[in-house]
Amino acid sequence: MEHGSSWSGYCNGPAFRGTRAVVVDLGLGKKIYCSGRLDDALNRSGIYRWDETHWTFIGTPDPNPPGFTPPYITSLGVFDDGRGDALYIGGLFRGFAGVTARNLVRYDGQSFEPLGAGVLGEPLFLAGFRDIRGWSMFIDGDMLTHAGGAPLTQSAALWVGCKEGHCYPNCDFSTGSPRLTANDFMCFLNAFARRDPYANCTVDADFNAADFQCFLNKFAAGCSR
Repeated sequence: MEHGSSWSGYCNGPAFRGTRAVVVDLGLGKKIYCSGRLDDALNRSGIYRWDETHWTFIGTPDPNPPGFTPPYITSLGVFDDGRGDALYIGGLFRGFAGVTARNLVRYDGQSFEPLGAGVLGEPLFLAGFRDIRGWSMFIDGDMLTHAGGAPLTQSAALWVGCKEGHCYPNCDFSTGSPRLTANDFMCFLNAFARRDPYANCTVDADFNAADFQCFLNKFAAGCSR
């Protein structure tokens, strides 16, 4: 980091060998979170927080089953899904810090949680942006073939949050009044027929009747604005 007159090492240096870093406030003020390995007695690889004077270990991917590639981290991102900023971690793993998760996990400063059914492939890029549905996280990666159990035609996917402006049932992106119409049902049916990840409303590994009920419930609830 450059302080105006000199550089000092945070994520790389004699004590820490870092690969990726982001800055996010998870309740302790803005801190640097890095993926890498600390050269101490434990010599653990994973996620660390820089607390101005020392590194704090946050968590690491769980071991993959025998015969599989050892787990590793490929990306870090910051995104607010409506509950506040959180750290998102992508990689090649079946679990993280004891939480079952397929290659994607969210950390809010207290605990880890999976992102639905996760993704198949390595998420190499995570970034939040606002599309017409509201704030979403763009996920791009190498050999990214499935998201939420649904096949992808591109190596990219969206994780749509619930922050202001989000309106999942507005499938056709209409902006007029009323915002939700019968066209949204047809749009959802078409998305379901082509197994678009958007239509996996329950965010699980299957496309089934539960997704229709989920869409109906969200349609009945309306848009936030």
